[in-house]
Amino acid sequence: MTNKIIALEGVEVIAPIGYYEQERINKNTFITDISVEIEVADNSIDDEIRNTLDYERLSDIISCEMEKECKLMEDAAQRILNGVKSISADASRILIVIRKINPPLAAKVANSKITLDWKHNS
Repeated sequence: MTNKIIALEGVEVIAPIGYYEQERINKNTFITDISVEIEVADNSIDDEIRNTLDYERLSDIISCEMEKECKLMEDAAQRILNGVKSISADASRILIVIRKINPPLAAKVANSKITLDWKHNS
C-alpha cells in the first residue's frame, strides 16, 4: 500500500470570520493549508484524475466554507473538514491549518492560527 498526500498550501481568501462584529463586517485575510492522505494499492496509481482527489474541488470547498460568516476559525475548519470527508471517503487523515493575517491584537502579531488534524479510526 502507498500513502498518497494531496495538498494545497497558501490558499488566500478574504472572509467575514472574527469574534468581533467589526471583523466580520470589514473581513480579514486568511491563509489556508490543507493536506489529505489517502491509502491506495500500489497497482492502482495511474494518470487519471478519477483515481485521486481533485485540487479544484479542495479549493472550492475552502472558498465556499470560508465565505460564510462566523466568529471562530475553528468553525470554518470543521466545515472544511466535513466538506472534504464528503468527497473523499478514502481519506485516512486530513490536516487543515487556517491563519488569520494581522489579527486585531494590542501587540503586533503576524498571524493567529488554528490546526485541525483528523485521523480516520481504523
